[in-house]
Amino acid sequence: MPAAKPKPAASSEAPAAVFDRLLPLLKDFSKHFTVRQDSGPKRGYHLWSVKPIKHEGRTYPELSFASLIQQKDFTGFYFFPIYCHPELKEELSPTLLGTLKGKTCFHIKRADPSMLAAIRAALELGLKDYKSRQWLQ
Repeated sequence: MPAAKPKPAASSEAPAAVFDRLLPLLKDFSKHFTVRQDSGPKRGYHLWSVKPIKHEGRTYPELSFASLIQQKDFTGFYFFPIYCHPELKEELSPTLLGTLKGKTCFHIKRADPSMLAAIRAALELGLKDYKSRQWLQ
């Protein structure tokens, strides 16, 4: 009888664990933004610039920067700079881009070192972009 094959490593972590590992990354950027938090089964942590922003001929009273939302099967990382400026996607890592679902939502199922580094780099890129456009409060 052949030896049993080892089980492959789990392809995902519990969403609460992923959220807990990603949260410090967003907190590192909180000094530049207004923080909004959710509680309950879908925990959330949101960074907003709460000053009037002009973009493509419209004025917005505030603008999202990044959010984490704990979902049932993943943690959503929402990164708004790529909505306003899609060309920024070209500077994101393939590790992060492989989890993009839609325009700004990344479905994060593992918070390994490469994913943490990719998200930190994205946040730094977005902060640089918002600063250059004077979109910070």
